[in-house]
Amino acid sequence: MIDTGLIENREELLKRLLCYGLFPERIPPIFSSVKFGLYYYDKILKGNFNYNKKLTYKHIVYPLTQDKKVRMLGIPNCIAYVQLCYLFYEHWEKLKQLLENCWTNYYNPNMIRMQKQKKRLFVLNSYFSFWGTEEKRLVSTSKPTFNEIDYKLRLITGNKYGIHLDISKFYSSIYAHAISWALISKKTSKELYRDDKKKKTYIKNVFDYECFESHVMSMQDKESFGIPIGPDTSYILADILLSQIDKALFSRGFRFIRYIDDYYFCATNENDLQNFVNELRKQLYIYKLNLNDEKTEINKFPVPLKTEWTNCLDNYVLPDTKDKKFFDKLLYFIDKAVSFSEKYGARTIKYALRYVVNHYTAIDLTPHIKKLYLYVLHLTYIYPYLIDCLDDLLDRCYEKSMESIISNNLNNIIKEAIKQNNYDTISWVIYICDKYGLAIDVNLLIKKNFVVKDCLCLTLLLYYLKNKGIIKEYQKTYYKFYYKELKLKSDDEFWLLEYELFKEDIISNLNKLPKSADKKIQAKYDEKQKNYTEMKKAGISFVTI
Repeated sequence: MIDTGLIENREELLKRLLCYGLFPERIPPIFSSVKFGLYYYDKILKGNFNYNKKLTYKHIVYPLTQDKKVRMLGIPNCIAYVQLCYLFYEHWEKLKQLLENCWTNYYNPNMIRMQKQKKRLFVLNSYFSFWGTEEKRLVSTSKPTFNEIDYKLRLITGNKYGIHLDISKFYSSIYAHAISWALISKKTSKELYRDDKKKKTYIKNVFDYECFESHVMSMQDKESFGIPIGPDTSYILADILLSQIDKALFSRGFRFIRYIDDYYFCATNENDLQNFVNELRKQLYIYKLNLNDEKTEINKFPVPLKTEWTNCLDNYVLPDTKDKKFFDKLLYFIDKAVSFSEKYGARTIKYALRYVVNHYTAIDLTPHIKKLYLYVLHLTYIYPYLIDCLDDLLDRCYEKSMESIISNNLNNIIKEAIKQNNYDTISWVIYICDKYGLAIDVNLLIKKNFVVKDCLCLTLLLYYLKNKGIIKEYQKTYYKFYYKELKLKSDDEFWLLEYELFKEDIISNLNKLPKSADKKIQAKYDEKQKNYTEMKKAGISFVTI
């Protein structure tokens, strides 16, 4: 049997999903669900977890800026997320069997697999570093679990052409009903839909296949399309769906690599390439998915296995610290990455900066740290996407005499980020300033009301103000913002801020609603009050500073 990379023990699966899989990897590492996860893990194992299936929720949206592109990550409502984790726990044996049946006698084409003997299940690509979370997640995307070059070599040997394909808007296009189709086949699902008695018998005696689609819809206010990008549960749902497409492609003789929703296939001629594209498109159509034709790329071999910029940077020998021209040579390396950024984007610079920070010690960098700070601050102002590299550098080598200069530059970055609605950059700046005790011009973010109305930004700002000892000055601002702009309107999309405000006693009595309130809405706020009160008593916070 081929090793599919699946976790065998369902208790381990549950624990790692709850403790490390709620938050996306690419957010400031101040956010953690470990305490929350352990609390609900214990409740589930003791049979004390009860979930109101009649309630619906929305998720927090976190805009991730990368170069000029913005990708919307999602953070599900915490209680709804527990229920989804519970469903995976309850049905894991069935799901394992389903996935394993896709790979029998073949290899698993997916480069992203569950990480065994670690904490987080899933980790993303090598251009990002997630501050240790890749060692904790059940599935992490910062590193492919298997050597992609090895797989590519097997594919290209004996072939003349290669093609890269991408599913169009994959996560936002996942159809909730398609999850059921992947679990028991579209044909069976349709047959059961037409015969309610037969469906009830099947669910009772064979498999409750509908539980996933119905809960996925309830997590996003009954919307049929889309799942949030970022939580580990989304990677599992994606693999359940795409593994069935993989199986269909295998049965027709195709061999390929899949990196989540990106495909790489090789052939001896262009006609065979087109046959693969046609079959993939046909299989995707069954699940209401389609290819992004704009991203399709055909290569005629030979082509380099690695990109020009990774080959160049990987093979550059960083200077010895005793070299008299140490900084000049270090600067040349970073500048080389900067020159590549015009063609390949700022990921080249991020790659180089991480390489430098990981290669040298604080003692190595201290004589040159002021110049290095200034250059990284400059690059971050141009490419806000590099803000976490600044945190890495400060973490590696902190120079207190530069605090004023760093603070001024970070405030300038905030000003620019506000103009461009780069909330992820603002989140990182607040996190960095809180972590290193740097000064933020709070007036940039708060005047009579909040200038930036983003859940993670306001949650980070709450704890920055608390740690500075000035939270009392702004309690009324938070109170008014919640009761005037969030409650009964969009508090679902700010659930993290809502809970932390509740924990800090800035808001209370969430279930105290007008008498005219709908019964379903009242039930939802009663549930919130109950859950938040329990979590508060257990000492749970999602913020670690």
